Amino acid sequence: DANERLDNIVLQVNEAQNIDGEPQALYTSGEIFLIDTENPSISNVLPSTLNMNDATVGGLFSIDVIFSESMLTLNEPDISFPGNDLSSSLMFDDGLSLWINDTTYRASYTILDGNVNLLNVGVSASNSRDAIGNLQLDGSILDVFSIDTENPEIVSLVPNSATVNDDLVGANSLTLTINFSEDMNINEDPMIEFSEDLSGQLIQNNLSSFWAEANQYVVVYDVVDNNVDFGNIDVIVSGLTDGAFLNPMATENLPAAFVFDTENPFIEDLIPSDNELNDDDAGVAALSIPLSFNEDMDTSIEPVIEFIGQGDIAAALTLNTVLSAWQNNNTYLAVFNLDDTELESGSVTMSLSGLSDLNGNTSELAFEDLLIIDTKNPNILFVNANTYLV
Repeated sequence: DANERLDNIVLQVNEAQNIDGEPQALYTSGEIFLIDTENPSISNVLPSTLNMNDATVGGLFSIDVIFSESMLTLNEPDISFPGNDLSSSLMFDDGLSLWINDTTYRASYTILDGNVNLLNVGVSASNSRDAIGNLQLDGSILDVFSIDTENPEIVSLVPNSATVNDDLVGANSLTLTINFSEDMNINEDPMIEFSEDLSGQLIQNNLSSFWAEANQYVVVYDVVDNNVDFGNIDVIVSGLTDGAFLNPMATENLPAAFVFDTENPFIEDLIPSDNELNDDDAGVAALSIPLSFNEDMDTSIEPVIEFIGQGDIAAALTLNTVLSAWQNNNTYLAVFNLDDTELESGSVTMSLSGLSDLNGNTSELAFEDLLIIDTKNPNILFVNANTYLV
């Protein structure tokens, strides 16, 4: 087997003699046979399209396998894709697959959405024979086509702060860094929505938002203080395609991405145990004031309480640090001792500061006309008699 083809073989007979020793005349036959031990091979593979993506799913894809010589078209070659499993991406269509001439076989497939990313797929053909029955040489053509029906996904969303509170109020103060599973089409900007209506609270700064990498987008917001509490916020991202094959990303909902709370804690009703203190009240625990807030507070912080009125109230009314304490997550009981300092305070205002809710929002509160302190004993200024002689 010299793996060659010899056509137009003729037979020559010369130098023979008859029985009398006379030489024969030169004989040359016509073409009586050929020798073909040459195995056919693949010359080229031509795909109907170089790239397939989500947009081509459901359509037809074909590859023309071109052989080096005329083939036996009664048999179909076995087509495979070395090193790649395309069973979820290409479904062979036997009815549309055929020899389109004696050197070219067309294999046809329906394109499926296998959510795969297979680049530079090669094509191999085997088990076909040439016109006189020589088995082909197994061979492959590399880098014939690519299939990318894999849809991009969000790998992570990272806010620069897990809590949006009063400390973040201002321009360009909240950033959300979105990381994708693959390079994206950076000519598009994502559509960002929230599970709550934050239109008056977060203002997207388009000039400051940008693609940091082909697979990372940073969206920047100005934070407005409208004294609201929305709790956990889901982030919804949509409107993007990947960069290579423009496959769309499904809308993704990222739950509890951050907390939005710019509401300052407050006390709705403040009722002291006694709003008129006098000599009879002097002593330990003379006054108690429950501070009941509208939300859970940071109970590791003690409030700063001051009284404002006439005279030295701080000397007369002092916080009992033993009895004063957080009763639960939102109520602090402030207990005060009263000393008889001969004080006549008039109307007293209580100021409250230094406290924070669980999300770091603080409050400075004032309660006017809360109580009166009068421990000043009356004195006789003068005695006026109606006569000096009795």
